[in-house]
Amino acid sequence: MFKRILIVLIVMTIPFFLFLNAWQSFRYSDLYGEVKALEERQEELMEKNKALIVSIEIYKSPKRIDRLASGELGLHLATPSETMKIKGRSEIK
Repeated sequence: MFKRILIVLIVMTIPFFLFLNAWQSFRYSDLYGEVKALEERQEELMEKNKALIVSIEIYKSPKRIDRLASGELGLHLATPSETMKIKGRSEIK
């Protein structure tokens, strides 16, 4: 009797493990696809980040700022007669 139950149990566990193996393979391939998609997205974002860093460097260059200030905005360096010193609280007594 015990032998018969053991054989039935073994026979029933074999399909279960085969199903588990198939499910694990399916899950692995699904997750592998997700990882590949995320890696591609990460690469795209890294390239975009590099381009943004380059554009920030271009926008903050002193030559560009000077050109905008003098050309488009009509600004110039202040002469000593155009400047005014403002006293702070520590200087007022």
